Amino acid sequence: MKKRSLFLCLALIAALVLSSSLAIASVEAYDLSRFIVEDVEEEDIVPKDPELEYINTETLMTLMSHVSPTCTDRASYDEYMPEWDFVIVDSRPESAYNEGHINGAINIPDAEFEARSDLLPEDKDKKIIFYCGGLHCPLSADSARKAEELGYTNVHVYQEGVEYWRAAGNYFTTTAEHVEELIGDSVVSDESRKPYLLVDTRAYSAYFSEHIPHSISMDVQIFKEKYKGLIPRDKDIEIITYCGGFQ
Repeated sequence: MKKRSLFLCLALIAALVLSSSLAIASVEAYDLSRFIVEDVEEEDIVPKDPELEYINTETLMTLMSHVSPTCTDRASYDEYMPEWDFVIVDSRPESAYNEGHINGAINIPDAEFEARSDLLPEDKDKKIIFYCGGLHCPLSADSARKAEELGYTNVHVYQEGVEYWRAAGNYFTTTAEHVEELIGDSVVSDESRKPYLLVDTRAYSAYFSEHIPHSISMDVQIFKEKYKGLIPRDKDIEIITYCGGFQ
């Protein structure tokens, strides 16, 4: 009986050794190259200026969650939101601002800071938040330093910028200049240009009376029940919604 048990034990050990050898051979024969991650060079991130105050995406989203996204007094994109206790400034060139910016932000391109600094609030103690293209963009920090030189005392830099704002699932506001470009013949007739979706969210009666060319009606009051399924599956398609104005 003991001999039989010893034989079974040795047979089991041999089987385990053989299966392990086969497994190793199988792994060695399998192409593992797709799991190898090559060394990635570090991004050219703009170093933080120790003399400036910085905020992150979470902080800005928290600030925005306590204010209204619309304004009863604002009449143009040159005016900051007077109801807010802070001002957001987009330091990128005007073309980038027109295409898409954080809602409520005014545009003071860093290259034109001196010429447009009159758009800043008169109150030098009001909180001002500058942003630009992301961690690699130096414009927001440059503008923040210029604002401090003018005597503003509550200046902050949102260095993560549009890159992180988009990644966090936030929307952007566009301008009439960008929409005008989209509905122009050069874009609409360009087969290589990705399509876009321009949506009038007002009641259909308002849409029927007048609407922006090339837009379609999707009444926001019945959007979930009637129109949600019409949104493109392609997440990269540009979708622009509009209604009656700043109010």
